[in-house]
Amino acid sequence: MFKSPTLVIFLLFFSCVANSQTFKAGAFVGLTASQINGDDSAGFNKPGLEGGLKISVNLKEKMDLSLEIQYSQRGAKEASNIDGTPQVTYKTDYVSVPIIISLKDWESEDYFRLHFHGGLSYGRLVNAELDNGGIDNSRFIDLWRENDLSILGGATYFVNKNFGLTVRYNRSLIRLYRNTQENIDNGGAIDSLSAFNLSFHALYMF
Repeated sequence: MFKSPTLVIFLLFFSCVANSQTFKAGAFVGLTASQINGDDSAGFNKPGLEGGLKISVNLKEKMDLSLEIQYSQRGAKEASNIDGTPQVTYKTDYVSVPIIISLKDWESEDYFRLHFHGGLSYGRLVNAELDNGGIDNSRFIDLWRENDLSILGGATYFVNKNFGLTVRYNRSLIRLYRNTQENIDNGGAIDSLSAFNLSFHALYMF
C-alpha cells in the first residue's frame, strides 16, 4: 500500500509558499497514453486516467516553480493478435510528485498564454497487474519496483487566465522491475522494461 514521502513533500512545499503573494493553486484531470520499451509492442496503446493538484510560485516575471501531487494510470497493451495468442496488458497505477520549472511566453492582457515546462517526478507504485491470458504472473509482479524517477516536459496553453490545456511527455529513468537470471530464464524481458507516457489534461488555476 502507498507509504511514501510524496504527501510530506507536497505539504512542505505548500508551507514554504503559502505566505507568498505570488503563489497559486490549481487542479487538473485528463488522460494518459502509455507504452513500455521491451514489451515487444509499439505505440501508445494503453489508455488511462490522470488527475491531481498543483501549487505554483512565481520566481520571475516569466518563470514559475511548481509542485504537483498526481494519480496516473500507466502501462502498455499489445495490439490485437490475429493468431490467437494472448494479448498482454501491463497495468500500473502511480502516485507521483513532479517538481517543475515553467517558462512563460505570449503575454495577453494580464497573463501569459503559453507555459513551457520541464522537470523531475518521483512516483510511488500503488498497484501493478500483468494480464497474459490467465497465466500466473505473480513472480513478475513481485519484481516490480515500488519507486520511480522520471523526467518530463510539455506545454500548457491558457485559454484564459484560469483555464489551460496541457500536453506532457513523461519518461522513467528507472526500469519497471528488478531483473534476475531466474526471471530471464522464465521468459522475462532482459532489459527489465522502460516506461514512458503522454498525458493530456485540463488545468484550472484558482
